[in-house]
Amino acid sequence: MIKSRNTLPVFGCVAALLAGCAAVGQPGENPGPVPPRIVSGKDGRTWDNPSAFGKVPPGREEEGRDTCQKADFDHATGYHPDARNYYGGKIPRGGFYCVGRKDNKKDSS
Repeated sequence: MIKSRNTLPVFGCVAALLAGCAAVGQPGENPGPVPPRIVSGKDGRTWDNPSAFGKVPPGREEEGRDTCQKADFDHATGYHPDARNYYGGKIPRGGFYCVGRKDNKKDSS
């Protein structure tokens, strides 16, 4: 499993395998023109630009919550339809930005 902090990006596919932690930034109102991508960070895999996420679209909240909860987070606060995996490929159903670590780990930043 990938190391994590209080926030974690989780993808619309296999959450437990495709997760990384977010170090800086927060989702905005709308998805940015350049999609966020998973990169290697000092604490594991992380999004390169969490602020590229927009709000979770209406009708996708339940999917976001379920995806995040599979990775031990509470819910999604962001979504990007063109989010990229570690290798630069498009994540088929987009990526969710998750918050609320259920294991109560504290953010070390």
